[in-house]
Amino acid sequence: MQKVEKVYYGSAAVFVLILSGLLYRIFFILENFNSIETAQFIYRDSASILMYSTPAFFIVLMILSNMITVKSGQGRYFIFSYLFFAVFTVVDYVFAAESYFLFTKRAGLWAGGFSVAGLAGLFLCFVAFILSLVNYLILNTLRKTTTHKK
Repeated sequence: MQKVEKVYYGSAAVFVLILSGLLYRIFFILENFNSIETAQFIYRDSASILMYSTPAFFIVLMILSNMITVKSGQGRYFIFSYLFFAVFTVVDYVFAAESYFLFTKRAGLWAGGFSVAGLAGLFLCFVAFILSLVNYLILNTLRKTTTHKK
């Protein structure tokens, strides 16, 4: 195993722990709230961090995937990076949003309406998939053309 692969796996493990902790915090506070204001503050704070850190961590993993592919030609890290993004995005935009929706109903804050967060999350997953695929195809094509020229 190359050094950059170890960095990839170590980074992915740290990122999973961070995002899992944020999600745990969200689900815990929405189920066990003492104060509605505190629960809303913690939810919004954690959801905001999660919303920005998931794509940021995805970009870091994609950069490492590019480095691994250039060195060894292994494209599976693009799949791992995409799955990382997709799992945390779906949990955030679908399950955490649903949990917050139920919280607002239980707390008497619901003013009607519906949420399109799930659709937005699925759209983001689709965009990330396309970006991952295009990145891999371009890098793979460049590797093949530089290999043939030598």
